[in-house]
Amino acid sequence: MSDCDPIIKVEDLWQNQKVNVNGQPLADNLPAIPCGLVAKSFFNDTFELWEKGKNDDPDVMKTIIDTNIAWTSDITYKFNNI
Repeated sequence: MSDCDPIIKVEDLWQNQKVNVNGQPLADNLPAIPCGLVAKSFFNDTFELWEKGKNDDPDVMKTIIDTNIAWTSDITYKFNNI
């Protein structure tokens, strides 16, 4: 586990990462899997799109619609759960 520095155990993770996939808390003395810096990586797919205001107008956050974005053929064939 010496190659795992700086993340070795669950206690080395951020608070929001100390849970299993069911949301139950993990014991601090358990090994962090994967260990190392990768274990502390966090990405949540959050995006914000802003329109720059003209002159003295404020910037405006635009709504991103994330429904109905896949092609029918992809849903039917490419990503169909067999």
